[in-house]
Amino acid sequence: MPEARVYGTPEVVEIQLEAHGELAVHPPLMVLLSRVLGPSFVFHHMHCDRRAPGAPGKGWHHDYEQLPQRDRERAMVHALHYIRGLRPEMGGLAVLPGSHREIAEKTARAHLGTRRLPSEVVIDDLPAGSTVVIHSALFHARRSAPGATGGPRYMIDASYCQTGTRWPPVKPYWRHVLATARGLGLDRGRWPDLFDERHFTEYEATGRGA
Repeated sequence: MPEARVYGTPEVVEIQLEAHGELAVHPPLMVLLSRVLGPSFVFHHMHCDRRAPGAPGKGWHHDYEQLPQRDRERAMVHALHYIRGLRPEMGGLAVLPGSHREIAEKTARAHLGTRRLPSEVVIDDLPAGSTVVIHSALFHARRSAPGATGGPRYMIDASYCQTGTRWPPVKPYWRHVLATARGLGLDRGRWPDLFDERHFTEYEATGRGA
């Protein structure tokens, strides 16, 4: 693993945690993904996020991994798991319907910050344990709720890609993550491509962070 020699590997990766591993291959999610992505898809990455009340938002962006951005022939989706749900006092998720069809860089709308856009849809009222699945090329923003008292906002996000092309990884230790998932038998023998390294290119450091 050449990347591991350069960047190192964490002592524990998210998918190694029992509940996170279960969530990554949650059977109802796998059924939904097979409908959206087809019978063959690969796990891309997972990360966890905890935001304190009133924490800053994140401006308009998308998360479709392609270097350079050139087409949308293969789908990539993100499953956003809101452990405590969402309420207006936690801050909301704003999405821009139809924007996943654009061929645009991730930061093409970054100059807009988190400002409201005419055609946006805001998701800010979800029960605990809700999951939002979006096309990864859909522009979205995390809105803050200044002075909020609703408690922290928890999210676990996992992404998956259609097979048939090679995807750029975002974590330098991506091989370690996939090998960990295989070692744990998370595919349960039902999803042979789910943690297969052959669906990825080599890691390239781009300054975007792991």
